[in-house]
Amino acid sequence: VINQGIDIIRKDGISGLTARNIAKNLNASPKVIFGLFLNMQDLQVQVVEACYAYHLSYLKREMEK
Repeated sequence: VINQGIDIIRKDGISGLTARNIAKNLNASPKVIFGLFLNMQDLQVQVVEACYAYHLSYLKREMEK
């Protein structure tokens, strides 16, 4: 779910990050997505935090070269 959220942000920006879009990409129901998170804000925070962690790891790898 988090990885799908990251992919959506890459393609459509943060405004595209919806439970409906994630569910569509996973061939699931939005209800399933909401069952995994407290609310939409929780989902968004977790996806953005994962993006940030990915970005930091990329920068670290590049700086070590």
